[in-house]
Amino acid sequence: GNLAKALEEERAAVAKSPNSGPANYNLAVLLDAQAQYQEALDAYTKAINLGTKPYYVSMKSECAARLAAAEALQK
Repeated sequence: GNLAKALEEERAAVAKSPNSGPANYNLAVLLDAQAQYQEALDAYTKAINLGTKPYYVSMKSECAARLAAAEALQK
């Protein structure tokens, strides 16, 4: 329920283990859920580079679509 606290904890996990694919993926998911799409895309990319799982790629694609939609609404 507390996304802000979860995000803070996941940022700490990534800081402690920056080369962890799962930690970067979890951070990306939390950022994505808070509409911080660009930062989420960066974290998805890092997670993919550290160990691709099929759902990492699909979630990144979905996030990119959300970012594009958000940008289109701002125009």
